[in-house]
Amino acid sequence: MKFLLIASNKDLASKNIANHIKEYFDVFETDKELLSLTAEDLEEADYYIFLSKHKSIANKPALTVHTPGNLTESNDLGGNPKEVCPCDAVLNTLLLKTSIKITKPIMKIARSESLMSLLRLFITHQLI
Repeated sequence: MKFLLIASNKDLASKNIANHIKEYFDVFETDKELLSLTAEDLEEADYYIFLSKHKSIANKPALTVHTPGNLTESNDLGGNPKEVCPCDAVLNTLLLKTSIKITKPIMKIARSESLMSLLRLFITHQLI
């Protein structure tokens, strides 16, 4: 099973995440905006994981797992109206449960140490 981690050189957060995980994972980098990518732009893979920044309404640090797309006519944040990408519900559930399980230790590390320490936590606990 091939997972393609995708980063955009036009997105500072995406580039930062990619730079920190390249030591551990292959990252597909592009000069296009993530929202403008099409299947023709990407390598063949079973799963596509987009490395991107998200902001909560509460403006608090958060880990998110979601399927890209818009359920309604509104596409204020990009994408096509009423279009949602296909996803693996089991993988999304596992990623979400894992993020919930490790949120507290991650937030402690994120506040006090570097992203590399955060990645070591993931790898040590075999969460990635």
